[in-house]
Amino acid sequence: MNARLGPDKRIPEKLRETYAHLAGNVMWTYGAYEELMFLFGTSENVDLLNETVPAFFVRHQDLLIDDIALSLSRMTDEKQSGSRKQPSRKFDVGSSLGLTGRAMPTTADGIEKEVG
Repeated sequence: MNARLGPDKRIPEKLRETYAHLAGNVMWTYGAYEELMFLFGTSENVDLLNETVPAFFVRHQDLLIDDIALSLSRMTDEKQSGSRKQPSRKFDVGSSLGLTGRAMPTTADGIEKEVG
């Protein structure tokens, strides 16, 4: 594995801070996904978890799924929504990459069909 202390020098200077922030978020989200798959990825694991403390693990699974969904949402949302600016958002990845004003792909229709 090639560990780096900072962004690759080939990344333009004006994008390095955004890249570092985004890379950190991607790694954190991927870690949550790996944990979700490790714990709940096989029926044998799920059966074992259900035999031990089912309420705890159902809650943990829900929290992991929520964390992943919110992390992905924060990485793709604009810094400003309507007339309200999001004060906790230091980085606006979309505008840093020149994507402001473009429609982001969504799967809401697909989710509604499966759930509804």
